[in-house]
Amino acid sequence: MLPAAPRSLTPAAALTAAMFGFFLASTGAAGPINDMTTALVHAIPNP
Repeated sequence: MLPAAPRSLTPAAALTAAMFGFFLASTGAAGPINDMTTALVHAIPNP
């Protein structure tokens, strides 16, 4: 019998990540983080 695969994300971790996302979006840090994410996406070369 094969061992069960470990869960990578528990419901509590998902809730914490979602709450942090909503908190971050309500602060002034949302703009610079969006800019940084956009720059990172554009820096990845397209095949």
